[in-house]
Amino acid sequence: MEFHYLIFSGPTTPQMRSQRLSEFWGQGDIYAKDFGMESFDEFYSRVRVFLQRLRSISDDANIVVFTHGFLLQAILYQLENGFPESSSLVMKEIHERCFLRPIGNGEVIVFDKSELFGI
Repeated sequence: MEFHYLIFSGPTTPQMRSQRLSEFWGQGDIYAKDFGMESFDEFYSRVRVFLQRLRSISDDANIVVFTHGFLLQAILYQLENGFPESSSLVMKEIHERCFLRPIGNGEVIVFDKSELFGI
């Protein structure tokens, strides 16, 4: 469920990749697609659908999710902010979370469904 949003073809340098990444995030265009890749808005919608499916699972079920940090950042953002609609501000804030509150490789985050959804 990772967010694939930019394609780099041919040899690139870290500086070239950094510049393209800065431009992408700096524009804040939630509908931008690089060569048919996924837009931020499409990614954010997938996260919302995932959370809706999670909410429908039995309260006594144990669920394990293995995923990338950016997806977890989007999940946490939606849960902590009341499921806001996709926007340039949301895109910016989720991207900033990755630097302000990084999620480490192999990090375990435990969620209690009743606390997450107020059940």
